Amino acid sequence: MGRRVPKWTQKKLDERIAQGYGQGRGKAYKPWLHLGDISSKGVTTRMWSPKTERMHTFFSNVEKCAFLVAEFRPDFEDYLEQVPMEREITLDVARKLRMSHPRYWGTKIVAVLTNDGLLFTSGKPPQLIDCKHSMTEETRRVKEHYALRHEYALRKGFSIRHVTDASYPWQLIHNLQWIRMSVLQRNYMRTPEYEIEVCCTRLFNELENAIEGSSRQPLREFLSEHDTRRGYAPGLSVFAMRRLMWFHHLSFDTTVYFHLILRGPVSALSTHAPEPFELPEVEYEQA
Repeated sequence: MGRRVPKWTQKKLDERIAQGYGQGRGKAYKPWLHLGDISSKGVTTRMWSPKTERMHTFFSNVEKCAFLVAEFRPDFEDYLEQVPMEREITLDVARKLRMSHPRYWGTKIVAVLTNDGLLFTSGKPPQLIDCKHSMTEETRRVKEHYALRHEYALRKGFSIRHVTDASYPWQLIHNLQWIRMSVLQRNYMRTPEYEIEVCCTRLFNELENAIEGSSRQPLREFLSEHDTRRGYAPGLSVFAMRRLMWFHHLSFDTTVYFHLILRGPVSALSTHAPEPFELPEVEYEQA
């Protein structure tokens, strides 16, 4: 039997606002919704981010993947999930669209709608992230909600991106998880962090020369030789390379599975920061 979702009351809404939910930036942000607030049909994931320095909660794999791609951007500044929308604006938009505004189940209380994500990047307006499974039926109600969010984004000065499970290549998501684990995992193979930093510096210098020389040596072989030559634990150079990728000192075509990159030539790498993986801005049609 599924977990019962607690009933929302105006008192509960007031308490949540007073406690700072849906407010703040960076590691001080507290999502409006958390586990137990909704009945999610997706896979709920809690994930620590080394960039925002806080735990994120996602109610579907689509939301998690949208965050992974956003977090890896070189121009990333912040990411807020389950962001409450201002009820005064959503009520006005609903009237304009001639649609009934959602209310909490079993009550007459106007619901506080939330955005799946709000991405902040340097020098650009915030991006409202709207996540849906690609198999979601395009009913009239779903189209109304798309239109409401689009109009809300316009009024707030946000751009909007519609993300589905088909938006990103699976190779991209696997690669990003492979890269970010190098930051989450500390003291690889019991190697002190300062030694890992030294390894990163040495490896970058050698890879930079090899890349400039268009080396055709297999990357895995190059990294293995670097471990042997420097007396490192086996695999430390692969780990250090992933760290360098996380900090955008090295990059590769992230739509190609990393196992293929390791088997390919060193010259497949680049010392330039990767271009952000951009989705086109969404234009919703009024239902």
